Amino acid sequence: MFIRPATIATVLLTLTFSFAYFAMSHRSDAQEPGTGQRSTFMRLKLQPVKDILEAIALEDFDRISAAAERVHLLSLDESWMVMQTDEYRRQSDEFRRSVAVLSKAAKDKNIDGATLGYMQMTLNCVRCHRQLRTPE
Repeated sequence: MFIRPATIATVLLTLTFSFAYFAMSHRSDAQEPGTGQRSTFMRLKLQPVKDILEAIALEDFDRISAAAERVHLLSLDESWMVMQTDEYRRQSDEFRRSVAVLSKAAKDKNIDGATLGYMQMTLNCVRCHRQLRTPE
């Protein structure tokens, strides 16, 4: 089965904008938009994710790898752990695994694998942000 690059790009853009919408539209009522440490860290995470999408669209495997490495390093930062629960740790581990799949596909110059890794990474983001918004 052949998937047209335009179809892949459309799906990726839809997922990215959905992720950005959910990530930025659900914040603490006490926090003004664009302020605070969590908002700053979120913006740091979004930039390499956007870079990955653009690099996938251009089939720039070196750039995919570099941006995936930045995402991975951010996921290890202490600011990442906004919750100290087993479920949040599990979600973070799943996210890191999807980034590893993305990185491996980029090193193998496998654009379909990189695309699927990106989509899985994005789904992990959405699921985790849903968990953060849902009161226990």
